[in-house]
Amino acid sequence: MLSPIFMAFAIIFIELQDLKEIYHKVQVIEEIDDIYLTFLMARRYEKNILLFKEEQEHISLFVESMRQLRDGIDNIRHDYIIKDKKTVFKTLKDIVTLYDGVMQTLISNKKVVQRLMEDLSILAGQLQQQATNKENTYRLTSYEESYLLYKKPESAKQAMLILEGIVAAEPNLQAIVDNYRTRFSELLANDKTQEETIRKMRQYARDIQKTLLGLTRAERDEIRNKIFRAKLSFALSFIFIVLGVIVVSYLLARGIINTLKEIENAFEDITKDDNSGRYLDITGPQEISSFISAYNRTIADLASARAAYANTIRKLEDANMELMHKQDEIIEKRNMAAMRLLSSEIAHEINNPLSSVISMLYLFYEELPETDDKKELVQLMLKDTSRCQTLIRALADFAKQQPLKLREVNPAELVMEAVDTVKRKLDANVPYLTTYLEQLPPIIVVDPVLIQQVFVNILNNACQFTPVDGIIHIRGYTVEDHVLFSIKDSGKGIPPEVLPNLFEPFFSTRRENGGTGLGLTISKKIVDRHRGKISVESVIGSGSVFKIQLPISQDPLQSGGTCR
Repeated sequence: MLSPIFMAFAIIFIELQDLKEIYHKVQVIEEIDDIYLTFLMARRYEKNILLFKEEQEHISLFVESMRQLRDGIDNIRHDYIIKDKKTVFKTLKDIVTLYDGVMQTLISNKKVVQRLMEDLSILAGQLQQQATNKENTYRLTSYEESYLLYKKPESAKQAMLILEGIVAAEPNLQAIVDNYRTRFSELLANDKTQEETIRKMRQYARDIQKTLLGLTRAERDEIRNKIFRAKLSFALSFIFIVLGVIVVSYLLARGIINTLKEIENAFEDITKDDNSGRYLDITGPQEISSFISAYNRTIADLASARAAYANTIRKLEDANMELMHKQDEIIEKRNMAAMRLLSSEIAHEINNPLSSVISMLYLFYEELPETDDKKELVQLMLKDTSRCQTLIRALADFAKQQPLKLREVNPAELVMEAVDTVKRKLDANVPYLTTYLEQLPPIIVVDPVLIQQVFVNILNNACQFTPVDGIIHIRGYTVEDHVLFSIKDSGKGIPPEVLPNLFEPFFSTRRENGGTGLGLTISKKIVDRHRGKISVESVIGSGSVFKIQLPISQDPLQSGGTCR
Protein backbone atom coordinates (compact mmCIF):
# COMPACT_ATOMS: atom_id res chain seq x y z
CA MET A 1 0.00 0.00 0.00
CA LEU A 2 2.79 2.45 0.91
CA SER A 3 4.98 1.63 -2.10
CA PRO A 4 2.92 3.51 -4.78
CA ILE A 5 2.46 6.46 -2.40
CA PHE A 6 6.21 6.79 -1.87
CA MET A 7 6.82 6.52 -5.60
CA ALA A 8 4.21 9.22 -6.29
CA PHE A 9 5.80 11.58 -3.76
CA ALA A 10 9.19 10.87 -5.33
CA ILE A 11 7.78 11.99 -8.69
CA ILE A 12 6.34 15.12 -7.06
CA PHE A 13 9.70 15.89 -5.44
CA ILE A 14 11.46 15.61 -8.80
CA GLU A 15 8.91 17.96 -10.39
CA LEU A 16 9.43 20.47 -7.61
CA GLN A 17 13.06 20.65 -8.69
CA ASP A 18 11.81 21.53 -12.18
CA LEU A 19 9.74 24.31 -10.62
CA LYS A 20 12.97 25.73 -9.19
CA GLU A 21 14.44 25.72 -12.70
CA ILE A 22 11.30 27.50 -13.96
CA TYR A 23 11.91 30.20 -11.33
CA HIS A 24 15.46 30.71 -12.61
CA LYS A 25 14.18 30.93 -16.19
CA VAL A 26 11.73 33.62 -15.11
CA GLN A 27 14.73 35.54 -13.72
CA VAL A 28 16.49 35.14 -17.08
CA ILE A 29 13.42 36.55 -18.86
CA GLU A 30 13.47 39.55 -16.52
CA GLU A 31 17.16 40.14 -17.30
CA ILE A 32 16.46 39.95 -21.07
CA ASP A 33 13.54 42.35 -20.64
CA ASP A 34 15.85 44.77 -18.80
CA ILE A 35 18.28 44.55 -21.73
CA TYR A 36 15.40 45.24 -24.12
CA LEU A 37 14.27 48.30 -22.13
CA THR A 38 17.85 49.61 -22.10
CA PHE A 39 17.93 49.18 -25.88
CA LEU A 40 14.66 51.13 -26.23
CA MET A 41 16.20 53.99 -24.21
CA ALA A 42 19.28 53.92 -26.49
CA ARG A 43 16.99 54.22 -29.51
CA ARG A 44 15.27 57.19 -27.92
CA TYR A 45 18.61 58.96 -27.48
CA GLU A 46 19.48 57.99 -31.07
CA LYS A 47 16.37 59.82 -32.32
CA ASN A 48 17.19 62.88 -30.25
CA ILE A 49 20.78 62.97 -31.55
CA LEU A 50 19.65 62.76 -35.18
CA LEU A 51 16.78 65.25 -34.87
CA PHE A 52 18.13 68.05 -32.68
CA LYS A 53 21.16 70.32 -32.66
CA GLU A 54 21.98 70.35 -28.96
CA GLU A 55 22.82 66.68 -28.73
CA GLN A 56 25.85 66.49 -26.40
CA GLU A 57 23.75 65.40 -23.41
CA HIS A 58 21.95 62.83 -25.57
CA ILE A 59 25.28 61.51 -26.88
CA SER A 60 26.48 60.94 -23.30
CA LEU A 61 23.22 59.19 -22.42
CA PHE A 62 23.45 57.07 -25.59
CA VAL A 63 27.02 55.99 -24.76
CA GLU A 64 25.95 55.09 -21.21
CA SER A 65 22.97 53.09 -22.54
CA MET A 66 25.23 51.14 -24.90
CA ARG A 67 27.59 50.38 -22.01
CA GLN A 68 24.68 49.11 -19.91
CA LEU A 69 23.44 47.09 -22.89
CA ARG A 70 26.79 45.33 -23.33
CA ASP A 71 27.14 44.75 -19.58
CA GLY A 72 23.64 43.27 -19.47
CA ILE A 73 24.50 40.84 -22.29
CA ASP A 74 27.79 39.86 -20.60
CA ASN A 75 26.15 39.36 -17.17
CA ILE A 76 23.25 37.18 -18.35
CA ARG A 77 23.03 33.83 -16.51
CA HIS A 78 23.81 31.40 -19.35
CA ASP A 79 23.40 28.34 -17.07
CA TYR A 80 19.60 28.58 -17.27
CA ILE A 81 19.28 29.48 -20.97
CA ILE A 82 18.19 26.93 -23.56
CA LYS A 83 21.35 25.32 -24.96
CA ASP A 84 20.72 26.15 -28.63
CA LYS A 85 20.16 29.82 -27.70
CA LYS A 86 23.45 30.45 -25.91
CA THR A 87 25.36 31.24 -29.12
CA VAL A 88 22.74 33.86 -29.99
CA PHE A 89 24.18 36.16 -27.30
CA LYS A 90 27.56 36.32 -29.05
CA THR A 91 25.82 37.26 -32.30
CA LEU A 92 23.69 39.78 -30.39
CA LYS A 93 26.78 41.44 -28.91
CA ASP A 94 28.37 41.64 -32.37
CA ILE A 95 25.24 43.34 -33.75
CA VAL A 96 25.23 45.78 -30.81
CA THR A 97 28.86 46.63 -31.58
CA LEU A 98 28.00 47.24 -35.25
CA TYR A 99 25.00 49.36 -34.25
CA ASP A 100 27.16 51.42 -31.86
CA GLY A 101 29.85 51.90 -34.50
CA VAL A 102 27.37 53.10 -37.14
CA MET A 103 25.83 55.50 -34.62
CA GLN A 104 29.25 56.94 -33.75
CA THR A 105 29.82 57.47 -37.48
CA LEU A 106 26.50 59.37 -37.71
CA ILE A 107 27.45 61.53 -34.70
CA SER A 108 30.75 62.48 -36.33
CA ASN A 109 29.01 63.06 -39.66
CA LYS A 110 26.44 65.35 -38.02
CA LYS A 111 29.24 67.62 -36.77
CA VAL A 112 30.53 67.84 -40.35
CA VAL A 113 27.03 68.74 -41.56
CA GLN A 114 26.71 71.46 -38.92
CA ARG A 115 30.05 72.95 -40.00
CA LEU A 116 28.96 72.94 -43.66
CA MET A 117 25.63 74.57 -42.76
CA GLU A 118 27.45 77.29 -40.81
CA ASP A 119 29.74 77.94 -43.81
CA LEU A 120 26.71 78.13 -46.14
CA SER A 121 25.01 80.58 -43.80
CA ILE A 122 28.09 82.85 -43.77
CA LEU A 123 28.49 82.69 -47.56
CA ALA A 124 24.77 83.37 -48.08
CA GLY A 125 25.07 86.42 -45.85
CA GLN A 126 28.03 87.69 -47.89
CA LEU A 127 26.02 87.23 -51.11
CA GLN A 128 23.08 89.18 -49.67
CA GLN A 129 25.37 92.04 -48.64
CA GLN A 130 27.33 92.30 -51.90
CA ALA A 131 24.73 91.33 -54.49
CA THR A 132 22.91 94.11 -56.31
CA ASN A 133 19.90 91.90 -57.16
CA LYS A 134 18.63 90.87 -53.72
CA GLU A 135 15.77 88.82 -55.13
CA ASN A 136 18.12 86.06 -56.38
CA THR A 137 19.86 85.81 -53.00
CA TYR A 138 16.50 85.55 -51.24
CA ARG A 139 15.42 82.80 -53.63
CA LEU A 140 18.76 81.03 -53.07
CA THR A 141 18.25 81.13 -49.29
CA SER A 142 14.69 79.86 -49.72
CA TYR A 143 15.74 76.83 -51.79
CA GLU A 144 18.65 76.16 -49.43
CA GLU A 145 16.29 76.07 -46.43
CA SER A 146 13.81 73.94 -48.40
CA TYR A 147 16.51 71.36 -49.10
CA LEU A 148 17.78 71.36 -45.50
CA LEU A 149 14.22 70.82 -44.20
CA TYR A 150 12.82 68.34 -46.74
CA LYS A 151 15.92 66.99 -48.57
CA LYS A 152 14.26 67.46 -51.97
CA PRO A 153 16.69 67.08 -54.92
CA GLU A 154 14.62 69.64 -56.88
CA SER A 155 15.45 72.32 -54.30
CA ALA A 156 19.17 71.58 -54.64
CA LYS A 157 18.97 71.82 -58.45
CA GLN A 158 17.12 75.13 -58.27
CA ALA A 159 19.73 76.48 -55.84
CA MET A 160 22.53 75.56 -58.29
CA LEU A 161 20.67 77.25 -61.17
CA ILE A 162 20.25 80.43 -59.12
CA LEU A 163 24.00 80.45 -58.38
CA GLU A 164 24.71 80.34 -62.11
CA GLY A 165 22.29 83.25 -62.61
CA ILE A 166 23.99 85.31 -59.88
CA VAL A 167 27.42 84.81 -61.47
CA ALA A 168 26.06 85.64 -64.94
CA ALA A 169 24.50 88.86 -63.64
CA GLU A 170 27.35 89.88 -61.32
CA PRO A 171 30.74 88.32 -62.22
CA ASN A 172 32.41 90.03 -59.26
CA LEU A 173 30.67 87.49 -56.99
CA GLN A 174 32.37 84.53 -58.70
CA ALA A 175 34.63 83.67 -55.73
CA ILE A 176 31.86 83.69 -53.15
CA VAL A 177 29.56 81.70 -55.46
CA ASP A 178 32.30 79.10 -56.09
CA ASN A 179 32.84 78.68 -52.34
CA TYR A 180 29.10 78.40 -51.79
CA ARG A 181 28.72 75.83 -54.60
CA THR A 182 31.62 73.77 -53.18
CA ARG A 183 30.14 73.70 -49.66
CA PHE A 184 26.67 72.91 -50.99
CA SER A 185 28.02 70.05 -53.16
CA GLU A 186 29.86 68.64 -50.13
CA LEU A 187 26.59 68.82 -48.17
CA LEU A 188 24.71 66.94 -50.94
CA ALA A 189 27.35 64.19 -51.06
CA ASN A 190 27.36 63.96 -47.28
CA ASP A 191 23.54 63.59 -47.16
CA LYS A 192 23.66 60.75 -49.67
CA THR A 193 26.25 58.88 -47.59
CA GLN A 194 24.28 59.57 -44.40
CA GLU A 195 21.10 58.01 -45.84
CA GLU A 196 22.92 54.70 -46.44
CA THR A 197 24.46 54.83 -42.95
CA ILE A 198 21.05 55.46 -41.34
CA ARG A 199 19.60 52.52 -43.29
CA LYS A 200 22.31 50.22 -41.92
CA MET A 201 21.78 51.53 -38.39
CA ARG A 202 18.04 50.86 -38.52
CA GLN A 203 18.64 47.37 -39.91
CA TYR A 204 20.98 46.60 -37.00
CA ALA A 205 18.40 48.00 -34.56
CA ARG A 206 15.69 45.75 -36.05
CA ASP A 207 18.03 42.74 -35.77
CA ILE A 208 18.71 43.52 -32.08
CA GLN A 209 15.01 43.89 -31.32
CA LYS A 210 14.12 40.71 -33.19
CA THR A 211 16.86 38.73 -31.40
CA LEU A 212 15.83 39.92 -27.91
CA LEU A 213 12.16 39.17 -28.54
CA GLY A 214 13.09 35.75 -29.95
CA LEU A 215 15.12 34.92 -26.83
CA THR A 216 12.24 35.91 -24.55
CA ARG A 217 9.77 33.91 -26.61
CA ALA A 218 11.99 30.81 -26.55
CA GLU A 219 12.40 30.97 -22.75
CA ARG A 220 8.64 31.37 -22.27
CA ASP A 221 7.99 28.37 -24.52
CA GLU A 222 10.42 26.33 -22.42
CA ILE A 223 8.59 27.40 -19.24
CA ARG A 224 5.25 26.36 -20.75
CA ASN A 225 6.72 22.98 -21.72
CA LYS A 226 8.04 22.39 -18.21
CA ILE A 227 4.68 23.35 -16.67
CA PHE A 228 2.95 20.94 -19.05
CA ARG A 229 5.35 18.14 -18.08
CA ALA A 230 4.76 18.91 -14.39
CA LYS A 231 1.00 18.67 -14.89
CA LEU A 232 1.42 15.38 -16.72
CA SER A 233 3.68 13.95 -14.01
CA PHE A 234 1.26 14.96 -11.24
CA ALA A 235 -1.63 13.38 -13.14
CA LEU A 236 0.34 10.15 -13.72
CA SER A 237 1.35 9.98 -10.06
CA PHE A 238 -2.27 10.37 -9.04
CA ILE A 239 -3.35 7.62 -11.44
CA PHE A 240 -0.50 5.42 -10.21
CA ILE A 241 -1.64 5.77 -6.59
CA VAL A 242 -5.25 4.96 -7.45
CA LEU A 243 -4.29 1.92 -9.50
CA GLY A 244 -1.96 0.68 -6.74
CA VAL A 245 -4.71 0.95 -4.16
CA ILE A 246 -7.16 -0.89 -6.45
CA VAL A 247 -4.74 -3.76 -7.16
CA VAL A 248 -3.84 -4.29 -3.49
CA SER A 249 -7.47 -4.14 -2.44
CA TYR A 250 -8.46 -6.63 -5.11
CA LEU A 251 -5.84 -9.12 -3.88
CA LEU A 252 -7.14 -8.83 -0.31
CA ALA A 253 -10.79 -9.08 -1.43
CA ARG A 254 -10.21 -12.51 -2.98
CA GLY A 255 -9.61 -14.05 0.48
CA ILE A 256 -12.47 -12.31 2.28
CA ILE A 257 -15.59 -12.72 0.14
CA ASN A 258 -18.52 -11.54 2.26
CA THR A 259 -16.88 -8.83 4.42
CA LEU A 260 -14.94 -7.21 1.60
CA LYS A 261 -17.85 -7.05 -0.87
CA GLU A 262 -18.71 -3.51 0.23
CA ILE A 263 -15.01 -2.59 0.07
CA GLU A 264 -14.95 -3.85 -3.54
CA ASN A 265 -17.91 -1.60 -4.37
CA ALA A 266 -16.10 1.36 -2.75
CA PHE A 267 -13.09 0.86 -5.00
CA GLU A 268 -15.39 0.69 -8.02
CA ASP A 269 -16.85 4.03 -6.93
CA ILE A 270 -13.33 5.51 -6.90
CA THR A 271 -12.93 4.70 -10.60
CA LYS A 272 -16.30 6.30 -11.41
CA ASP A 273 -16.03 9.55 -9.39
CA ASP A 274 -13.98 12.59 -10.40
CA ASN A 275 -12.94 13.27 -6.80
CA SER A 276 -10.14 11.60 -4.82
CA GLY A 277 -12.44 8.93 -3.32
CA ARG A 278 -14.71 8.45 -0.33
CA TYR A 279 -14.02 7.29 3.22
CA LEU A 280 -15.14 3.81 4.33
CA ASP A 281 -16.83 2.95 7.65
CA ILE A 282 -16.90 -0.86 7.77
CA THR A 283 -16.69 -3.13 10.82
CA GLY A 284 -14.81 -6.41 10.58
CA PRO A 285 -11.82 -8.36 11.79
CA GLN A 286 -8.71 -6.61 13.00
CA GLU A 287 -7.01 -7.14 9.65
CA ILE A 288 -9.97 -5.57 7.79
CA SER A 289 -10.12 -2.62 10.21
CA SER A 290 -6.42 -2.03 9.75
CA PHE A 291 -6.87 -2.13 5.99
CA ILE A 292 -9.82 0.28 6.15
CA SER A 293 -7.76 2.72 8.25
CA ALA A 294 -4.90 2.58 5.75
CA TYR A 295 -7.35 3.12 2.88
CA ASN A 296 -8.93 6.16 4.53
CA ARG A 297 -5.50 7.68 5.18
CA THR A 298 -4.63 7.16 1.52
CA ILE A 299 -7.79 8.98 0.43
CA ALA A 300 -6.92 11.89 2.74
CA ASP A 301 -3.36 12.04 1.33
CA LEU A 302 -4.73 12.00 -2.21
CA ALA A 303 -7.03 14.93 -1.49
CA SER A 304 -4.20 16.93 0.10
CA ALA A 305 -1.78 16.14 -2.73
CA ARG A 306 -4.34 17.10 -5.36
CA ALA A 307 -5.19 20.34 -3.57
CA ALA A 308 -1.47 21.19 -3.23
CA TYR A 309 -0.92 20.41 -6.91
CA ALA A 310 -3.82 22.62 -8.00
CA ASN A 311 -2.69 25.45 -5.72
CA THR A 312 0.90 25.31 -7.01
CA ILE A 313 -0.19 25.37 -10.68
CA ARG A 314 -2.55 28.27 -9.99
CA LYS A 315 0.20 30.29 -8.30
CA LEU A 316 2.58 29.66 -11.20
CA GLU A 317 0.00 30.74 -13.76
CA ASP A 318 -0.88 33.88 -11.75
CA ALA A 319 2.82 34.79 -11.38
CA ASN A 320 3.43 34.35 -15.10
CA MET A 321 0.39 36.47 -16.05
CA GLU A 322 1.38 39.20 -13.61
CA LEU A 323 4.93 39.23 -14.99
CA MET A 324 3.70 39.59 -18.59
CA HIS A 325 1.25 42.34 -17.59
CA LYS A 326 3.92 44.34 -15.76
CA GLN A 327 6.32 43.97 -18.66
CA ASP A 328 3.74 45.31 -21.14
CA GLU A 329 2.87 48.14 -18.75
CA ILE A 330 6.54 49.19 -18.36
CA ILE A 331 7.16 49.15 -22.13
CA GLU A 332 4.00 51.19 -22.74
CA LYS A 333 5.00 53.80 -20.15
CA ARG A 334 8.54 54.07 -21.56
CA ASN A 335 7.20 54.44 -25.12
CA MET A 336 4.70 57.12 -24.04
CA ALA A 337 7.40 59.04 -22.17
CA ALA A 338 9.67 58.97 -25.22
CA MET A 339 6.83 60.04 -27.53
CA ARG A 340 5.77 62.94 -25.30
CA LEU A 341 9.36 64.18 -24.98
CA LEU A 342 9.84 64.02 -28.75
CA SER A 343 6.51 65.82 -29.43
CA SER A 344 7.36 68.57 -26.94
CA GLU A 345 10.81 69.17 -28.40
CA ILE A 346 9.56 69.14 -32.00
CA ALA A 347 6.81 71.66 -31.12
CA HIS A 348 9.39 73.93 -29.45
CA GLU A 349 11.77 73.80 -32.42
CA ILE A 350 9.09 74.46 -35.06
CA ASN A 351 6.96 77.11 -33.32
CA ASN A 352 9.58 79.92 -33.36
CA PRO A 353 10.44 79.76 -37.11
CA LEU A 354 6.73 79.34 -37.89
CA SER A 355 5.96 82.59 -36.04
CA SER A 356 8.58 84.35 -38.15
CA VAL A 357 7.02 82.98 -41.34
CA ILE A 358 3.57 84.25 -40.28
CA SER A 359 4.96 87.73 -39.53
CA MET A 360 6.68 87.92 -42.92
CA LEU A 361 3.52 86.73 -44.71
CA TYR A 362 1.45 89.41 -42.94
CA LEU A 363 3.90 92.11 -44.10
CA PHE A 364 3.84 90.71 -47.63
CA TYR A 365 0.03 90.63 -47.57
CA GLU A 366 -0.19 94.29 -46.45
CA GLU A 367 2.22 95.42 -49.18
CA LEU A 368 0.32 93.73 -52.04
CA PRO A 369 -2.35 95.88 -53.77
CA GLU A 370 -5.97 94.75 -53.63
CA THR A 371 -5.98 94.05 -57.38
CA ASP A 372 -3.06 91.64 -57.22
CA ASP A 373 -4.13 87.99 -57.75
CA LYS A 374 -1.36 86.85 -55.42
CA LYS A 375 -3.07 88.47 -52.43
CA GLU A 376 -5.68 85.72 -52.23
CA LEU A 377 -2.92 83.08 -52.43
CA VAL A 378 -0.98 84.81 -49.63
CA GLN A 379 -4.17 84.95 -47.56
CA LEU A 380 -4.60 81.18 -48.05
CA MET A 381 -0.98 80.66 -47.00
CA LEU A 382 -1.59 82.74 -43.87
CA LYS A 383 -4.62 80.65 -43.00
CA ASP A 384 -2.81 77.33 -43.41
CA THR A 385 0.31 78.58 -41.59
CA SER A 386 -1.80 79.83 -38.68
CA ARG A 387 -3.53 76.47 -38.56
CA CYS A 388 -0.12 74.77 -38.42
CA GLN A 389 0.88 77.01 -35.52
CA THR A 390 -2.37 76.15 -33.71
CA LEU A 391 -1.72 72.47 -34.35
CA ILE A 392 1.86 72.75 -33.04
CA ARG A 393 0.61 74.36 -29.86
CA ALA A 394 -2.04 71.66 -29.53
CA LEU A 395 0.60 68.95 -29.94
CA ALA A 396 2.71 70.65 -27.26
CA ASP A 397 -0.32 70.70 -24.94
CA PHE A 398 -0.93 67.03 -25.73
CA ALA A 399 2.70 66.16 -24.94
CA LYS A 400 2.33 67.99 -21.60
CA GLN A 401 -1.01 66.25 -20.92
CA GLN A 402 -2.81 69.62 -20.82
CA PRO A 403 -6.63 69.44 -20.39
CA LEU A 404 -8.63 69.02 -23.59
CA LYS A 405 -10.18 72.25 -24.90
CA LEU A 406 -13.68 70.86 -25.39
CA ARG A 407 -16.39 72.73 -27.25
CA GLU A 408 -19.43 72.05 -29.38
CA VAL A 409 -18.66 71.56 -33.08
CA ASN A 410 -20.34 70.22 -36.18
CA PRO A 411 -18.70 66.81 -36.90
CA ALA A 412 -19.42 66.99 -40.64
CA GLU A 413 -17.71 70.38 -40.90
CA LEU A 414 -14.75 69.02 -38.93
CA VAL A 415 -14.33 66.16 -41.44
CA MET A 416 -14.70 68.43 -44.46
CA GLU A 417 -12.05 70.84 -43.12
CA ALA A 418 -9.66 67.89 -42.78
CA VAL A 419 -10.49 66.82 -46.37
CA ASP A 420 -9.79 70.36 -47.65
CA THR A 421 -6.47 70.41 -45.77
CA VAL A 422 -5.35 67.12 -47.35
CA LYS A 423 -6.46 68.25 -50.82
CA ARG A 424 -4.50 71.48 -50.54
CA LYS A 425 -1.43 69.60 -49.37
CA LEU A 426 -1.45 66.89 -52.06
CA ASP A 427 -2.98 69.00 -54.86
CA ALA A 428 -3.07 66.85 -58.03
CA ASN A 429 -1.80 63.72 -56.27
CA VAL A 430 -4.91 63.27 -54.10
CA PRO A 431 -7.20 60.32 -54.97
CA TYR A 432 -10.94 60.77 -55.43
CA LEU A 433 -12.59 61.39 -52.03
CA THR A 434 -16.27 60.59 -51.40
CA THR A 435 -18.14 61.60 -48.24
CA TYR A 436 -21.42 60.51 -46.70
CA LEU A 437 -22.01 62.47 -43.50
CA GLU A 438 -25.79 63.01 -43.48
CA GLN A 439 -26.37 60.61 -40.58
CA LEU A 440 -24.11 62.53 -38.19
CA PRO A 441 -25.63 64.66 -35.40
CA PRO A 442 -25.42 68.45 -35.76
CA ILE A 443 -23.24 68.89 -32.66
CA ILE A 444 -20.70 66.83 -30.69
CA VAL A 445 -18.38 67.90 -27.86
CA VAL A 446 -14.65 67.38 -28.64
CA ASP A 447 -11.35 69.24 -28.84
CA PRO A 448 -11.69 70.28 -32.53
CA VAL A 449 -7.99 70.94 -33.17
CA LEU A 450 -6.86 67.52 -31.93
CA ILE A 451 -9.73 65.56 -33.52
CA GLN A 452 -9.21 67.33 -36.86
CA GLN A 453 -5.54 66.31 -36.69
CA VAL A 454 -6.66 62.68 -36.22
CA PHE A 455 -8.67 62.88 -39.46
CA VAL A 456 -5.77 64.59 -41.29
CA ASN A 457 -3.30 61.90 -40.14
CA ILE A 458 -5.54 59.01 -41.25
CA LEU A 459 -6.46 60.68 -44.56
CA ASN A 460 -2.78 61.35 -45.27
CA ASN A 461 -2.02 57.65 -44.66
CA ALA A 462 -4.91 56.61 -46.91
CA CYS A 463 -3.72 58.91 -49.71
CA GLN A 464 -0.14 57.59 -49.38
CA PHE A 465 -1.26 54.01 -50.07
CA THR A 466 -4.06 54.71 -52.58
CA PRO A 467 -3.28 55.24 -56.29
CA VAL A 468 -4.18 58.62 -57.76
CA ASP A 469 -6.99 56.94 -59.74
CA GLY A 470 -8.26 55.17 -56.58
CA ILE A 471 -11.17 56.10 -54.30
CA ILE A 472 -11.29 56.89 -50.59
CA HIS A 473 -14.72 56.58 -48.93
CA ILE A 474 -15.40 58.70 -45.82
CA ARG A 475 -18.58 57.83 -43.90
CA GLY A 476 -20.14 59.07 -40.67
CA TYR A 477 -22.94 57.49 -38.60
CA THR A 478 -24.68 57.87 -35.25
CA VAL A 479 -24.82 54.75 -33.06
CA GLU A 480 -26.77 55.32 -29.81
CA ASP A 481 -24.71 57.89 -27.81
CA HIS A 482 -21.63 57.66 -30.09
CA VAL A 483 -20.58 58.81 -33.55
CA LEU A 484 -18.75 56.38 -35.81
CA PHE A 485 -16.43 57.46 -38.66
CA SER A 486 -14.98 55.06 -41.23
CA ILE A 487 -12.24 55.87 -43.76
CA LYS A 488 -11.81 53.16 -46.41
CA ASP A 489 -9.05 53.31 -49.00
CA SER A 490 -8.47 51.21 -52.12
CA GLY A 491 -4.78 50.57 -51.56
CA LYS A 492 -2.88 47.29 -51.41
CA GLY A 493 -3.78 46.59 -47.75
CA ILE A 494 -1.74 46.07 -44.59
CA PRO A 495 0.07 42.73 -43.95
CA PRO A 496 -1.35 40.79 -40.94
CA GLU A 497 2.04 40.78 -39.18
CA VAL A 498 2.12 44.60 -39.27
CA LEU A 499 -1.37 45.23 -37.83
CA PRO A 500 -0.50 44.55 -34.13
CA ASN A 501 2.31 47.17 -34.25
CA LEU A 502 0.48 49.83 -36.27
CA PHE A 503 -0.21 52.15 -33.32
CA GLU A 504 3.19 51.63 -31.63
CA PRO A 505 5.48 54.70 -31.31
CA PHE A 506 8.15 55.06 -34.04
CA PHE A 507 6.73 52.13 -36.03
CA SER A 508 6.36 53.09 -39.71
CA THR A 509 6.14 51.30 -43.06
CA ARG A 510 6.99 54.57 -44.89
CA ARG A 511 10.48 55.34 -43.57
CA GLU A 512 11.79 55.91 -47.09
CA ASN A 513 9.02 58.47 -47.72
CA GLY A 514 9.64 60.44 -44.53
CA GLY A 515 7.29 58.58 -42.17
CA THR A 516 8.06 59.12 -38.46
CA GLY A 517 5.90 56.40 -36.92
CA LEU A 518 4.16 58.96 -34.65
CA GLY A 519 1.04 59.95 -36.60
CA LEU A 520 -1.12 56.94 -35.76
CA THR A 521 0.29 56.76 -32.22
CA ILE A 522 -0.69 60.36 -31.49
CA SER A 523 -4.08 59.80 -33.16
CA LYS A 524 -4.78 56.82 -30.90
CA LYS A 525 -3.80 58.74 -27.77
CA ILE A 526 -6.04 61.66 -28.79
CA VAL A 527 -9.00 59.33 -29.34
CA ASP A 528 -8.31 57.53 -26.04
CA ARG A 529 -8.31 60.84 -24.16
CA HIS A 530 -11.75 61.52 -25.68
CA ARG A 531 -12.89 58.14 -24.25
CA GLY A 532 -13.21 56.82 -27.79
CA LYS A 533 -11.86 53.91 -29.78
CA ILE A 534 -9.82 53.60 -32.98
CA SER A 535 -9.31 50.36 -34.91
CA VAL A 536 -8.20 49.15 -38.33
CA GLU A 537 -9.26 46.28 -40.56
CA SER A 538 -7.35 45.30 -43.67
CA VAL A 539 -7.32 42.61 -46.36
CA ILE A 540 -4.32 42.28 -48.67
CA GLY A 541 -5.30 43.52 -52.11
CA SER A 542 -8.60 45.05 -50.95
CA GLY A 543 -7.47 48.13 -48.99
CA SER A 544 -7.87 49.11 -45.33
CA VAL A 545 -10.65 50.59 -43.18
CA PHE A 546 -9.92 52.85 -40.19
CA LYS A 547 -12.83 53.23 -37.74
CA ILE A 548 -13.08 56.00 -35.13
CA GLN A 549 -15.75 55.94 -32.42
CA LEU A 550 -16.31 59.02 -30.25
CA PRO A 551 -18.92 59.89 -27.59
CA ILE A 552 -21.37 62.59 -28.64
CA SER A 553 -20.86 64.37 -25.31
CA GLN A 554 -17.85 64.49 -22.98
CA ASP A 555 -17.49 64.60 -19.22
CA PRO A 556 -14.60 67.07 -18.57
CA LEU A 557 -13.69 65.31 -15.32
CA GLN A 558 -13.33 61.90 -17.02
CA SER A 559 -11.60 63.14 -20.18
CA GLY A 560 -9.29 65.61 -18.40
CA GLY A 561 -10.66 68.55 -20.40
CA THR A 562 -12.39 71.89 -19.99
CA CYS A 563 -15.58 72.98 -21.75
CA ARG A 564 -15.99 76.44 -23.25
